Amino acid sequence: GDQIHNRQANPHAHMAEQFQSTEGKTLHAYDFDDTVASIETTIPVELPDGEVVSVPSDIFPSMAVDFDDEYGKGNWIPDFSEFDKQIENAILNTGVVNKLKTSLSNPQIKTTILTARTIGHPVTRYLKDIGLEAYVVPLGLQKQGARVTGKDKANWIENHINKGYQTIYFIDDSEENRTAVSTLKDKYPDITLT
Repeated sequence: GDQIHNRQANPHAHMAEQFQSTEGKTLHAYDFDDTVASIETTIPVELPDGEVVSVPSDIFPSMAVDFDDEYGKGNWIPDFSEFDKQIENAILNTGVVNKLKTSLSNPQIKTTILTARTIGHPVTRYLKDIGLEAYVVPLGLQKQGARVTGKDKANWIENHINKGYQTIYFIDDSEENRTAVSTLKDKYPDITLT
């Protein structure tokens, strides 16, 4: 729910949201990792037999599906602690960053970074360092560090549809996330979802 907003490291983030009216009813939600920027890191994953394997973050979403298929959901444990640290070396996706700048420059658009991270501050700080002030929602916090799924992102978007947002732009590198969010088109045929 919305209680997460008051936990943001940026004390002005919730104030900024108060002044963004739903009048325009437009929401732009961007993923961060491997969408806005790529951070080369690995995610240690403990398998049911105790073996720990390192999975590069850029292929983690597809490997997670494989792990679920092979070991069953909840039977393998990812360690996302690397994503709690400040971001030092990231490769910007210039095309997405330019779209993000355009979204942020329009006060009629509620622009949000919707990340699977449990802590939003590293993303907020990194974006500030490159001159962008964006509202960051760390969905991983709501999941107590468990893996954020496409369904979680779709639920967050659906919550905003129920708040009156009718035009939604969702950009995410994960096919699982895009597929889950796109199912909302059938449930809400009157909204524009791209």
